[in-house]
Amino acid sequence: MKKRISYKAILCIGLILCMTATLVMTSATNASAEVATKPAFDVKINSVSPEFPKVGEDITVSGEIVPKEFESEVPAKEIVLVLDVSGSMDWNIDVECTNERVRYCIAHDRSDCEDDSCSLKYHSNGWYYCNEHKGWSRGYNENCNNSNHKWLKDYCVQHRLQGAHTIRTTKISELKKAANNFVDKMSGVPNLKIGIVTYSYNATIKKVDRETLIDANKVKDLKNIINNLSANGGTNTGEGLRKAEYILENGNPEANKTVVLMSDGLPNGYSVTANYRDYYTAIDDANPNVSGDSYYLNSNSYATTIGGVIKGTVNNAFSIGYDLGDENSTSNKTLKSIHESMGGVDKNFFASNDGAIDNVFQQIATEILSTYAINNVKMELNLKSGFSLSVGGNNVDIDNILYKTDGEIENGKVTYKADPVPFKFIIKSEVAGQHELFNGSKVSLPWKDNEIITAPVPSININIDKNELPNITARLTSPAEVQAYSGDEIKVTYDVIGEDFTYKDGSSNMRKKDIAIVLDVSKSMLKGGKLDEIKTALINSLINNSGLAGDNVNFSLITFNNKYEVHSELTNNRNEMIKMIQAIDIEDKGKDDSNARQIGDAMVKAKEILDAKNNDADKYMVLIASDHLNYNNNKLPNLDDEKYNIMSLNLKKGNKCLDQLHTDMGETLENYFISEDKSGDDIKNPLMGDLADRIISQGRYNDYVIPTEFRVNLGDNFTMGSSAKSLKDGIATIEGPQVKYISKGDGKYQAESKAYKVSFTIKPNQDKNGMLSFGDNNVIAYNNLLKEEVTKGIQTPKVNIISPVKDLVHGLDNGLTSGGYSVTEGEVRIANDMKVNIASVATISSSNVNVELRINKDIDLQDLSKIRVYILKDGNLVEKDCTVTSIGTNSVQNCYNIKLPTDIKGETQVVVRYQCKMPSDTSGEENASYENNILFNKEEKTFRLKREALPDLF
Repeated sequence: MKKRISYKAILCIGLILCMTATLVMTSATNASAEVATKPAFDVKINSVSPEFPKVGEDITVSGEIVPKEFESEVPAKEIVLVLDVSGSMDWNIDVECTNERVRYCIAHDRSDCEDDSCSLKYHSNGWYYCNEHKGWSRGYNENCNNSNHKWLKDYCVQHRLQGAHTIRTTKISELKKAANNFVDKMSGVPNLKIGIVTYSYNATIKKVDRETLIDANKVKDLKNIINNLSANGGTNTGEGLRKAEYILENGNPEANKTVVLMSDGLPNGYSVTANYRDYYTAIDDANPNVSGDSYYLNSNSYATTIGGVIKGTVNNAFSIGYDLGDENSTSNKTLKSIHESMGGVDKNFFASNDGAIDNVFQQIATEILSTYAINNVKMELNLKSGFSLSVGGNNVDIDNILYKTDGEIENGKVTYKADPVPFKFIIKSEVAGQHELFNGSKVSLPWKDNEIITAPVPSININIDKNELPNITARLTSPAEVQAYSGDEIKVTYDVIGEDFTYKDGSSNMRKKDIAIVLDVSKSMLKGGKLDEIKTALINSLINNSGLAGDNVNFSLITFNNKYEVHSELTNNRNEMIKMIQAIDIEDKGKDDSNARQIGDAMVKAKEILDAKNNDADKYMVLIASDHLNYNNNKLPNLDDEKYNIMSLNLKKGNKCLDQLHTDMGETLENYFISEDKSGDDIKNPLMGDLADRIISQGRYNDYVIPTEFRVNLGDNFTMGSSAKSLKDGIATIEGPQVKYISKGDGKYQAESKAYKVSFTIKPNQDKNGMLSFGDNNVIAYNNLLKEEVTKGIQTPKVNIISPVKDLVHGLDNGLTSGGYSVTEGEVRIANDMKVNIASVATISSSNVNVELRINKDIDLQDLSKIRVYILKDGNLVEKDCTVTSIGTNSVQNCYNIKLPTDIKGETQVVVRYQCKMPSDTSGEENASYENNILFNKEEKTFRLKREALPDLF
């Protein structure tokens, strides 16, 4: 069985060395010419943008690989179409009509009846539609120029329907159309043969004169096969592939082989041997038995089994899921597994809806006709120190070089040619100054026998300027030193200041410009070569104007005489526009109507094009006319909005009609230009240039909006008191203001506000005391004009933590006295089985004090209601509602958290009272002591109770 041929082998097939011929010239001089037998190419650098880049700015280098032609024998190709003709292919579908639609007179069934040549002067009865007045009328209307017609725009003559519409057809009809178009595209390709296998429950190899592989030039025979297809039966995909493999195995062993599989459903049949147990895998032209498969498992398995056989034969496999849903549908996933079993790659698998199969076949045909595709083209840049490639490394991937042949054969060979392959890459510099770049850089591509073909990249000189824009700083406006209690919220406030700057950003930051060119192509433009002059002027002074060269400038082209024609919707493809302008011609048929200048409809269409996209763009309509114009003021488009600008170029002095139109549209005279030179020189130089400059000068620039954020290092001293965008490893990111810069013209930008306010809150951690500082690297961060991050240091406050707790005591509760609240500290002896009142007194200055009470387990009453909190006010105890929560135990104590009231401000005496009960004399060792602790933040006091037995008399 033939092994799969690699793309390098494909390139080598048939490639021969051309003999050097010695040409004996009549002048007695000899010259020898060698025909290239392998690819060669040049590398060009076409542009560097911007012309004067800054440090860190993206520098776009554009160029192209220019391949040279070479000769080779025509490699043989064999393609087998494996087409599903199961019963479901006969289902009805609705597809969008793609027939040409025209302006059509349904009164006369003609599309060219606009004058007295029509058989009817007007309609004596019946309804007609008047395009001029946008309405239907009955009978003749002397005010309507079109009253003798029933014109419909966008009319499909074949289906007699107006506008976009669908038609009812069948899947197999669409398949026939697609396959026929595929054959048309392949016809004329030398050394190419096409096989066709149809499959339902069985598969059939279609033949012409007993040939299973049919010359692609036998278009009639191939189409006859396709047009006679009919749909019936189940879906045995594996059998279709088996017959395809048979065709290919019996074809030219040196040919490049391709399979194109199309299916509109899951396989539900598979071929079996005589015992109905084993798959039929012999590669022959037999028609084996078929088993049904309601669960698809065997049918899928059979298809992938045969796919594995095909994989060793074909060079390329394409598959089409026809009306199987999107790429992720179960049916398409199943078909894709079959596709992959044949060695098919992702890009060659197509999920097609029922109306798009023709487009898919055309894509596949285009791919197959790409005779030589050289992959793995690399550019290796030798970048000097301080320069880097935006994607990293030193290599730039170049698109495949796609060689094609026109099919012209000479001496058994064809010439292969390739279009230039554009490339674009971005470099950056961190070093200012003059630099020579790309010395020693090269482009390389692989060739047969592991040969690498190379060409040098030309060197360029470039000057790099410094870039420091914009300059945004933050100034601390809250106190630089703050006194606070632990846990207090501290507000930190900054002013963010954006300095004004000047930056010549050219078209890169200019608002989008959409320019619709409305050009007179009546016969009068033939006089004095005006058309050629205006075409040259449009290309050189408008389309190729450097001030309008950005991707945000789009052009459209509409021409008009007695009717308008749209040559292009809005596009920024300059080459496309230039080709369209160059192709404009005036066909003088000698009819009066060819010299009409109906500019009104053209302007309406131009506005529709301008309004179709880019709502935020400035809109320009450039009117160019050479003589009297026909228009109706009531039908002109409304261009009152300030975003619309009319630029008029009058090519004939004394033509007042364009003057009037320009004025009627409310446009200023500054946007009106008139040619006074009969030679036409002023059209080229400088009139069109002046018009272009006027468009450029009216350009409005986008605002720069620079988002900022603060990054503060809280370390282990603080926590955030307000929300932050993120918090990681002690670094809090806080959203800052968006600094807006407004264009003031001439490259000057001014901050919208002199200072933007931003604030956030922090809390000192509970376990911290003394003077606290933020960690290192506190910054305001933003992206500069070149989208690179800039960080600038900011001042952060220092926080002096004052202890909110003083005069803490803990001991036996003696109650309120004239001298204050009395507590006996230290250790006291208490008789067994006695209840003891205990108190703790502290002066605190903030509610943010954490109080924890720890009571020895052996004397704890375990009654939270016995723990009460008071404040001492005017010599009296005032009880406060506080939350007491059990927070677990340590080895010998039960622990409770006491949440103090939130309204404590200033120095306040707090009394915590609780009660314990001593153990009885039988509960433990005599003279044992029990320790209780109370903590106000880190301040801690211990009180001990020592057991004492009662005297005997008790």
